[in-house]
Amino acid sequence: MYTTIVEYPDLITNNKHLLHSEFVRWFVSTLKNLQYCGREGLEISGQGSNFIWADGHGPWYGWMHVYSLNKAGKGVQHRPVINPNGKYVVRLHHMGCWRRVLVDDTVPVNKGGRPLLPCTSNNFELWPMLLAKALLKVASLTWTEHREIVDFHPIACLTGWICLTLDVTHLSSQDKWDFLMKYSEHFEWTSQTTRGNTIPESSTNSVMTDKTRRPGETLRPLAETEKPQPITLFLLLDDTRELGNEAIPGLSPCWDHVIHVVQSRNIPLDPKDVKVQLSQKCQRSRKAKKSRRKDLLKEY
Repeated sequence: MYTTIVEYPDLITNNKHLLHSEFVRWFVSTLKNLQYCGREGLEISGQGSNFIWADGHGPWYGWMHVYSLNKAGKGVQHRPVINPNGKYVVRLHHMGCWRRVLVDDTVPVNKGGRPLLPCTSNNFELWPMLLAKALLKVASLTWTEHREIVDFHPIACLTGWICLTLDVTHLSSQDKWDFLMKYSEHFEWTSQTTRGNTIPESSTNSVMTDKTRRPGETLRPLAETEKPQPITLFLLLDDTRELGNEAIPGLSPCWDHVIHVVQSRNIPLDPKDVKVQLSQKCQRSRKAKKSRRKDLLKEY
C-alpha cells in the first residue's frame, strides 16, 4: 500500500508518459510541495465531528488520506492496508467540508501495459493511484475540453486551505518582486557567511553595524516586511520547453506546473561573489564611458 522508507517518493520516473496531462503535473507537484511543507507536520483546516486529522504533529504523506480496513479517529494510528475486496475511501475537502470519496483498485493501462494513473517508482505502492482516482472525480466536475484544471485545486482538496488565485502576468517586474517580498521569507546573509568578508557599501542598500558583532563581521539588513500569517505561497510556472536551456538559469525546460516558493533572494548566496559582480559592473561602466568619449571626439 505505502512505504515510509523513502522521504520523497519518486513520482517522475514511471510517469513520464503521463506528464502531458495538466492534471498529472498538478497532482505530482502538489504531493511534492505538500510533503515539503509538512515535513514537520501540516496544518489541516476544516476539521469537525466527521473528520479529525490524527497526524498533525508528524510528517505529512499522501497515503494518509486513504482509508482501508483500519481504524480512524483521534489518538488512532493511521495505517491503511490492502483490501482484498478492492474498496477504498479517500478523504478530500470539497465544497466546504471533508468528504469520503469511494474508489476501487482498478487501474487503467495503455496498449503497452503502462498504468494511466500516476504511481511511484515502487511498484507495490497503491496509494498514489487511489488518491489520483478520487481527485479525478472532483476535477471532472469542472474540467473542459481544453483545460483539465478549472475550478479545482488539489492543494485545497488535501488540506482544506482556502486557495486564492491571483493573476500577476499584467504586473510589472517591480510589482512582482514586491509581491514576493511581502508573501515569502527573504534570504539574508548571516554572521557566519559574512565573517571575514567585507561587503562593499555600494553592493547593499544599507550596512548595519551591531554592537555585539565580532571584528570583521558585516551584517546586511533587509527591509522587514509584514508577512501575513498563516500563508503559503505557490506559483504556477509556465511552460518553458520552447525557451531553451539558458532561458532560466539553473532550471531545465519543463512543462507548466505548481511550485512552492520558500524564499526570495536578490543577493548572491556567497558574499564573496559580490566583489566579482561589482568588478564586472565597474569594467562595463568604464568601457561605456570610453565609448561615449570616442563618440564625442568624432562629433567634434
